[in-house]
Amino acid sequence: MTEISPPNERILAVFGEIQKELDTKHDRAERLVKLSRDLTIQSKRIIFLLHRANKESREQVLDEAEKKFTFLKDAILTKIRDELVGQDWYQFKHTYSPGIQEFVEALSFYVYLKEGRLLHLGDVHERLSVEPDKEFFTHHDFILGLADLTGELMRFVISTVASGHVEKLRDICLILQQINQGFMLIGNQGTREVTRKMTTLRESVMKVERACYFLHIRGSEMPQHLFAGAFENADDEGIDLEES
Repeated sequence: MTEISPPNERILAVFGEIQKELDTKHDRAERLVKLSRDLTIQSKRIIFLLHRANKESREQVLDEAEKKFTFLKDAILTKIRDELVGQDWYQFKHTYSPGIQEFVEALSFYVYLKEGRLLHLGDVHERLSVEPDKEFFTHHDFILGLADLTGELMRFVISTVASGHVEKLRDICLILQQINQGFMLIGNQGTREVTRKMTTLRESVMKVERACYFLHIRGSEMPQHLFAGAFENADDEGIDLEES
């Protein structure tokens, strides 16, 4: 049996250390992927909960959502942050970014329903109780999460109008237009993911705008309980006002 020479032993030792480092990195990445998946699931549950808010149950729903946000911070977000202590967080960005974006979407929906305004970047930092310059949470996550808010607002306003609260339609339309204007400033300078979400964002804005036009022009001729169906059946080219 051939004996391993001392130089080869040193090489094997070096590769052994590299193997340990890679295994540690992969294990950390797997844990972050699982945490991100849990964060996504819990954030979606908060969004589903918020969609049930109405005049009668609004305060109860918001209180329950607040408790769920506290749980997310203590049980998931803190663990993600702890996993990244002393690490190059950028190497692991792709593993937990989807969950952070879903969290921003849920939080922005909550802030709108509670305070009637858009989420600010400082709101997220305050919620996470961290200093902005030391946070694994980035502007990119914030922008993508805010873009997803438009779809939730579009669905929320259709269900709200269907229940007879048409006064919300114009307010949400204005907020969606403000978000769209902000994304238009990015233009084609954003990432591929930003560009993709801008397309979906514009579709949501156009659908709510068509609903506003429909309500203003033909709203007095149609019972309120038929509004939602009329909005949902509008094609991508707009509502045919002559046939509505």
